[in-house]
Amino acid sequence: QDEVETHVAGIVQALPTTAECLEKYQTEQAQDTICAQVIDYCKRGWPTKRPEETGLVPYWNVQGSLTLRLHNEILLSDNRIVIPPSLRAEVLHRIYEGHQGIVHCRAQTKSSVW
Repeated sequence: QDEVETHVAGIVQALPTTAECLEKYQTEQAQDTICAQVIDYCKRGWPTKRPEETGLVPYWNVQGSLTLRLHNEILLSDNRIVIPPSLRAEVLHRIYEGHQGIVHCRAQTKSSVW
């Protein structure tokens, strides 16, 4: 368990974001009903049958790659932050405002957010 926690903590530290943004993501994930349910599943285990809630289907399909940073409870998919719907437009805007071209923006998005 300690090895997994250390690995996940290292991933979160390497993310291209600030501590303030991580706190914002954590707060929004906790307030979002779908993300909150996924966090609960990550803590307690996934049900054996796919949930009826359609918003959970994308998470159900990748449940093996979903983890929590244990101390802050930041929901990750592999090494990418799961962005709740309430923040997706803002995060995309921040990525695009760098004017680095569509290819670079897509690469940055794929490597840092889900």
